Amino acid sequence: WSVADEQLSWLNKQGLSSPGEFRTYFTELSTIIRTYLEQRFEIRAPEMTTQEFLESMKDSSVLHQQHKDILKELLQTADMVKFAKHQPNGERAALCFDLARRMVNETKPAIADGKEKSRSIQTP
Repeated sequence: WSVADEQLSWLNKQGLSSPGEFRTYFTELSTIIRTYLEQRFEIRAPEMTTQEFLESMKDSSVLHQQHKDILKELLQTADMVKFAKHQPNGERAALCFDLARRMVNETKPAIADGKEKSRSIQTP
């Protein structure tokens, strides 16, 4: 999670969330999230298409439904920008960034007694 957080901070400072840079921005954003999920939850996200990945997550208990919804929003928007040449506005890019940061922050491991402990991401 700390690597993903650092990468998100780096991406935010690059000024890529503007028209003309959206393809690069959303490519980086989706790569950061997919890599984070792979390393954090041992999900093989980077090797799957977005549709395959979302389908595999549908019945998974690894992520809470709200995080699955965030993931779907992020990856589908990124695919539209990368492959369909969709041009979102700056507000949409900022929203996707905020959703990515929220997902990372809400799914990071909890720290207990100086040791990482897996944070439960399922609601009771």
